[in-house]
Parts: sequence; C-alpha cells; structure tokens
Amino acid sequence: MKKIPFILMFVISGCSLTKNSPKKVFPSLIIQDNYLLSKDNAAFTIMSADLKKDNLTLIVQYGGGCKEHEFKLFTSGLFQKKSPPRLKLFLEHNFNEDFCKKLVIDTLIFNVANGRYPGEESKYKVEFELDKFNEIIQYKY
Repeated sequence: MKKIPFILMFVISGCSLTKNSPKKVFPSLIIQDNYLLSKDNAAFTIMSADLKKDNLTLIVQYGGGCKEHEFKLFTSGLFQKKSPPRLKLFLEHNFNEDFCKKLVIDTLIFNVANGRYPGEESKYKVEFELDKFNEIIQYKY
C-alpha cells in the first residue's frame, strides 16, 4: 500500500515539471491594396463566425480530407463610410489539389487587430462584412 502513494506523488510531481507549450500564434488579417478575390479560390462554407477580443474564429466546411488545406483572411483596408465604419473581409481557400471526397469541418482562428480603424486604437467599433457569410460581425476594441 505504501508504494501506491509514492508512485502517485511521482506522477503528480512529474506533471508539474513539464513545460507549457508555447502560445499558438494565429495568422493575421492580411491588408492588401486593391485586393481582388482569387479566381482559384476553392469551395467552402462558413458555418459560423465568432469574435472574441482580437481573434476571429471561423467554423468552415469543405471537401477534401487527404491533404492539408490553407486559409488566409484578406481585406483591401478600405473602410466603407458608415457609422460604425465597415471593412469587407475575404477568406481564401487553397485546397492543395486535395480531390478526396470527405466532408471536413475545421476551426480557423485569425488575429484581426490590424483591422482597427486608423486613429481609433481603443474603445471603438468596426463592422466586419465577411464575404460568403450573411451576418455582420461587430468588432469592439
């Protein structure tokens, strides 16, 4: 019976010595002057969008399942003159020639801090209009 507490103590202390994994760095919103959506943009559906602090979480669905797919979030950086200002966002999907037929649901997280309205770095609001998504996303910072 005395060996069990010793082993348990060893396991618990061993766990406390493990290093924390580094914080995940999320890709940032890409601002590209005169941005036009790529004609090669592979099909996908945005199922939901949620914005917490500076991180936009998108749940997307697409066909594939055999190769890694790449997503990037773009904007031209031109704000529509509304109150609050509105910024159009575009999600690009590179399917890397994955012709598999599985239905994949994936979670994407993008840092959108560089989508803030110039000169308004705190206590402001911007609306994001995400292409292929029917709801306006409120970005309060």
